[in-house]
Amino acid sequence: MADLDPNCQAFSAYISETGLVDYLKWVLIRLYEEPEKPLSHGEFMKFAYTTQSSEEGDYLRAEIDRLTARNQELELAAADLEKELAAIKAEEQGSEEDY
Repeated sequence: MADLDPNCQAFSAYISETGLVDYLKWVLIRLYEEPEKPLSHGEFMKFAYTTQSSEEGDYLRAEIDRLTARNQELELAAADLEKELAAIKAEEQGSEEDY
């Protein structure tokens, strides 16, 4: 077997690093499991895009909800800490005036 062209090797490394190989495997598995196969390359591209985007969209919506809730928790905690800090500063100013 002849050595691969360096450009071909670089391209193979690139598609592996970017995750394209894994994505294509994922799409092909979904296509295999699909009872109604796309008849043209355009339908296949639509299938690949909509399959990925609907599942990824659900994940991203759940992640947004989780991060939004966490952000609200952190904002409440920050507000409580600001109140505590203001109370501590007020106590320190009151004790300095006693001297």
